[in-house]
Amino acid sequence: MPIQITCSRTSRLFVAAAGLFVTTALMSTPVAAQDISDMDSQDIRSMTPLGSLQATVGTETLEWTILHGEVDGENLASASWQPITMPESPMARMMANMDEEQRRQMEETMGAAGVGVDRQYVRIRITGFDPESGKVQRAGMLSIELGMLATRDMDAVHAQPHQADVSYYRKTDDGVTLLVANTRSAGATTTVDFDRLEVNDGKGSAEGRFSADLCPMRQVVRNTIEPESCITLEGEFTTRLAEQEPVSMTGQ
Repeated sequence: MPIQITCSRTSRLFVAAAGLFVTTALMSTPVAAQDISDMDSQDIRSMTPLGSLQATVGTETLEWTILHGEVDGENLASASWQPITMPESPMARMMANMDEEQRRQMEETMGAAGVGVDRQYVRIRITGFDPESGKVQRAGMLSIELGMLATRDMDAVHAQPHQADVSYYRKTDDGVTLLVANTRSAGATTTVDFDRLEVNDGKGSAEGRFSADLCPMRQVVRNTIEPESCITLEGEFTTRLAEQEPVSMTGQ
């Protein structure tokens, strides 16, 4: 059974904090994802790079490494795609009994009316770790998640920006501060643009750009935003993606 790990935007932020998700083998048979929360002792050098993230904050340039490797007997990856299975609709059942030409005409009609038919969705997660830390740890970690991305029309995916959840464990002189998307302020944005996205059975890859207005999570939750505590991250990513076991929308 798939493991349900997304219930709300807040829970997604805490799940993303784990950073690593289980796979049987990179680009191989998918298995269920789970929260990995005790990774601070893992040496980055024992893992294989999947890709990288780069971003700027003002004049500062930051970099992260996206990882894959075996930990405690399990294969983990910090960048993944996950199919989302949808409950069968009456329209889908009706179309299953049509011949090919009737089905094509119905899809064209429904598409022109702005109604999706048998749409395909995936969840994308990309998490990077501070390569200078030497450890797989939350301090310095950046995570990007797109919770429900329609992928039937890949041209449309590449042609427009997508809303995303972004979290960043920023290192400061006082320790580590969790920054999250500032969704309460007018004009604040958190988007991802894909220059390339491929999600096929057992493998995947992604390349693109992102922009995120981030503020301390405590301030966002309490709606007490202090602008001087917030940052804007603008950057790019390129990575391979491991496949996870499908998750059902009926569990959400």
